[in-house]
Amino acid sequence: MRCGWMAGSSETVGIMDTADWYIGHGQVTVAPCVSIERSQIKSPDSGYGVFVDVDKLQEEECEAVELLRVPYGNVISVRTLMDWLSGRGDGYDASKDLIKTYLALFLEDTSNHRFVTETNMLILYLALMAILSERGYGFPDKFVIYLRDVLLQTRLLTPVLEVLTQEAGDAGAHYRNGPQEIFLSTLLQFISGAFMGCTRAVVLRVYAAVLSRCLEIPHETSPGSEDYTVSSSLVPILDFTNHSCEHRNAYFDVDRESGDVLLMLDVAACAGLGDRFEVFISYCPVEELVHFKHTYGFFPRASCGTQFWHMFLSDTWLKEERAPHGSGSLFQIYSELRVLPYIELALISGQVYVNDYCSSFPELLLPFVNIEALSDKESKLTALKGDQQLLAEAKTNFLSFLARYLDKLVANGPIRHSGPVCASLRDILLRELELSKRLRNTLQHGSAFLSSHMADTSPPYCPSPAPSPPYAYMYTSS
Repeated sequence: MRCGWMAGSSETVGIMDTADWYIGHGQVTVAPCVSIERSQIKSPDSGYGVFVDVDKLQEEECEAVELLRVPYGNVISVRTLMDWLSGRGDGYDASKDLIKTYLALFLEDTSNHRFVTETNMLILYLALMAILSERGYGFPDKFVIYLRDVLLQTRLLTPVLEVLTQEAGDAGAHYRNGPQEIFLSTLLQFISGAFMGCTRAVVLRVYAAVLSRCLEIPHETSPGSEDYTVSSSLVPILDFTNHSCEHRNAYFDVDRESGDVLLMLDVAACAGLGDRFEVFISYCPVEELVHFKHTYGFFPRASCGTQFWHMFLSDTWLKEERAPHGSGSLFQIYSELRVLPYIELALISGQVYVNDYCSSFPELLLPFVNIEALSDKESKLTALKGDQQLLAEAKTNFLSFLARYLDKLVANGPIRHSGPVCASLRDILLRELELSKRLRNTLQHGSAFLSSHMADTSPPYCPSPAPSPPYAYMYTSS
């Protein structure tokens, strides 16, 4: 699903007008078989979707059919915005100069350099553009229309937004995104200081909409090269396409000669879908449910493939747990070793397992084995990985801790959720409670480690999560 539904008739007209404008002005090329309508996903957050009418499909014998073509100049990314800012004499010089001035002011504070990622800078660019546009400064229609009718109309609730706008207690604090909270609060402070009377709502909406609508578009590193980098980009019209790893029947690609972004239909994946069907792409190659909630405001539907859940361990409870071979608490040891305490759970066919294939899993085991002769983390990890007896001991001690942790979590779940907690974090905690019950059942009836059930193949790689506020000192980039 694409989060951020457009509620009410005025928003509906606005979105359709936006699509018509981009298509009518040649900003996007659309195949005759394509239409943009309300998604058929049964959810209030499903928004719009891209549909294909098979009767109008002109190249059904091909392996892939081009559904949409968005010219490079109409893709909104840091790269294309910098290209636009570098030009002169198009009637927008005053607006460009102000954008550059405010960008320089933000980056003048060297502590803000840690926020420099493509996505964060895209948020800053577009927040400045939205505010200046409201104050009468001119910008090209392709930017103004997308800002006004898409980004600023997106309604989205995520933990970061709710924490910064509502009362948030300690419940669920270990599932908060520390780096993004720091970035957004810093951005709000900068904007309020730079623009008198600016409302937080504009910045918050731009932040949430950009984060949820960005796609990672590949770009070759040099002409003809097989190597490529990805760029966080907003792709008008193509970004109406909804997400599903399980039902994916299309993908986005780049025309190497023109740089245009393409939505391609995978014809083989459409067999049996009927005469008219909705198009789905994958926003990311793996589904980590906490990340999805933070980014898109929803949990993806259960999949027949592997999904992941990064179970963050409560810093409050870690302070109460003593390490088996030391006097310090688990929280103290993890902090000293700069280990982010989370367990990567693999969700497969309704079962929940501890993913001991995860690259960070050995770090999680360090407090559960006695390696006093070595002081630094890397030496301890090398010793642990190279000694099967040590590894087995660490896993056994870890499982004992995990059993106690799950018992406490299941027993105290309702109490933990009764305090002041925003709706998004409550959703995460309730899902955590459900998965904890299933994991505890797995632990009680056999091995909880994924390697015991998937000995021949390992699951796909899942990127590490961002640290929660108690571990924000570990943050170097978002």
